[in-house]
Amino acid sequence: MKNNPDLSGMGPGLMICTYRTLLGKESGGPVTRVDQLLSWVGGEGWDGVLALDEAHKAKNLVPQKKRGLTPSPSKSAIIVDALQKKLREARVIYASATIATGAENMQCLSRLGLWGPGTAFDTSERFAYAMHNAGLPGLELLSVNMKMQGKYFARTLGFKVRVCGGGVGGWVGRRVIHW
Repeated sequence: MKNNPDLSGMGPGLMICTYRTLLGKESGGPVTRVDQLLSWVGGEGWDGVLALDEAHKAKNLVPQKKRGLTPSPSKSAIIVDALQKKLREARVIYASATIATGAENMQCLSRLGLWGPGTAFDTSERFAYAMHNAGLPGLELLSVNMKMQGKYFARTLGFKVRVCGGGVGGWVGRRVIHW
């Protein structure tokens, strides 16, 4: 992406980049990485797959007041929101192990249909407020409903033996997974 503001001639493929890379601009010019990405996919009508791994890094799109202060939205959340708005036809996959820890962390997940026309909440702010008031049971119910609609997949990993760190100790001859 460096030193090449127009990626349209690259042809089809797979682009993997970090959220931090998406925040950047072409050196010495006004072209953003999102602009470069849009030129590569052929513009805003692209209908491919936009997979957002570690989607929880885009949290705080609409930051909540804490101790009387309202922090600024995170740059990652702003860029992910803008990318989803520009690529309205794209199919979006959100992957995260921790995104549903609070409704305020889910406001960047605009494609799930949790708020907007035809839903119980007209804005993401009202959704977050209602879910905050519902507490953990509300988040659990939300997760169940999303699973039933095919919008949410979660699984629990189970290991007979789990060792964190470098030492195996007395577990010789047993299956050990190092993290």
